[in-house]
Amino acid sequence: MTVSVSMGPVEGSADGPRQSVTFVRGQRVIVECSQDWCTVDHKTRDERFFEDISHMSESVSVSAPVGLGHRREDILEGFLVETPFAAGPRGPRPVFAFDATGSGEFAELSKHQARAELDRIAAHIDRLRHIVDAMPDA
Repeated sequence: MTVSVSMGPVEGSADGPRQSVTFVRGQRVIVECSQDWCTVDHKTRDERFFEDISHMSESVSVSAPVGLGHRREDILEGFLVETPFAAGPRGPRPVFAFDATGSGEFAELSKHQARAELDRIAAHIDRLRHIVDAMPDA
């Protein structure tokens, strides 16, 4: 991931494929987005800090009924995210942001960790189906 500060006017969106202009405190910045999964429209953002620039995929969630009124709340939300300027010692890397409860608090999981959690959830759903199948038909 390469990002450069534009000192002069930028024509169009930027030079080259998958580059976009974004803004940090009103200043134009060219962001190179090499992630095919990134769905962020960078040119509509105005971030406070370089560390706030991020690449994110589409978010996927499932909703479940809550309470007797059958109100629904989102649970099990997940998406890919990479924050190139807030990277750890190994450099920028995408993580799977996973909110299991709908609280808005996301765990950042590696691909291996995310697959393990999803496999565990799938096994739990199979057990829930088994319980439901034991109910007599209404």
